[in-house]
Amino acid sequence: MINRLIFLGFTLIVVSTCGTVPKTIYQDKGLNFKITEDFKIVETMRWKHNHATYIKIDRRSKDLYANFSVTWLPKKFNLDKELQNFVEGLNESYESDVHNTPVFSEVKWTKFGSNDARHIDYVVADDGPRIGSYTTFHCDSLTVIIGQHYTPESQVMTNRCRQIIEETFNCVGQGNKR
Repeated sequence: MINRLIFLGFTLIVVSTCGTVPKTIYQDKGLNFKITEDFKIVETMRWKHNHATYIKIDRRSKDLYANFSVTWLPKKFNLDKELQNFVEGLNESYESDVHNTPVFSEVKWTKFGSNDARHIDYVVADDGPRIGSYTTFHCDSLTVIIGQHYTPESQVMTNRCRQIIEETFNCVGQGNKR
């Protein structure tokens, strides 16, 4: 009886401790990556109509604005069209606010890891300012879109997390491995 109580107490401590461990690794059948402990993975959603997976990543500090979104689709889509979808979505979110309008850079070719990528930056000057970017690339047979959003105060923390994502991401189980 005492052994069972000790075992139950130990199990309760382990379970409660593990519940507070920061979730800094994303693993799925299509994509794996790590994030820094400044951030946490808060939500994953899947859409049935296009089989897209959306991963929301927020900062742990409530004093700073910083977050990421990682979306992956199990098919190779046109990178410029995917960027345009996200640009339109951001514009729509500011549609009713005449003082806050996103200003976008030109779309450029860049690298994300070893993958060729399309990238666009934006600034919303009167909203903090809110700064961000969208990067999209093909990884095996996936299309991956990463949104990065921050203020000047959280830029260093956000760039460090993006670097960890870039260094650790791996596409798996969705086509030919690179």
